[in-house]
Amino acid sequence: MRKRYLCWSTVIFVLVSSGLGVGRSESPLVGQAPDSDEVYAQVSCVTIEPSAIHIVEKPDATTVIVQIILRGPVPPNSTARVGVGTYSTDPPGINVSYDPVQIVQLKESPTVVKFRAKVGSQTTAGKLIVAASINGATNGVKVKISENPQDWHGKLVIADP
Repeated sequence: MRKRYLCWSTVIFVLVSSGLGVGRSESPLVGQAPDSDEVYAQVSCVTIEPSAIHIVEKPDATTVIVQIILRGPVPPNSTARVGVGTYSTDPPGINVSYDPVQIVQLKESPTVVKFRAKVGSQTTAGKLIVAASINGATNGVKVKISENPQDWHGKLVIADP
């Protein structure tokens, strides 16, 4: 009896996974490419190393690492503008400066872009959220914003001292 149950469970799983079951699946399974030919770039991860910097002591700067995923056949010589900035601070008044927006080639997935962030003058200790964004992508490449803010946010602590 157990063998027969396992056999039918496997058959049903295969039919549902392939979309042959009750109708074609609207969303792809994890790891499968979407059915559409949509080409897009999306921030998938923001990492800050080190995640804590100091007002007076070293380190007083950090590296913000932005990972961008590409989906679909990206046209040759495609580019996009990528930037980082402060999304929120706790308490208000934390001052951090960032490298300017970069124009990057969209060749491989993931594409990694690095920015330097440094404690600004007249700042205070606390926590801030750094956000990454993409815009100005080449024609034929859409920019998609992840529904999960943790994909495009990173946390930074400003310590005194």
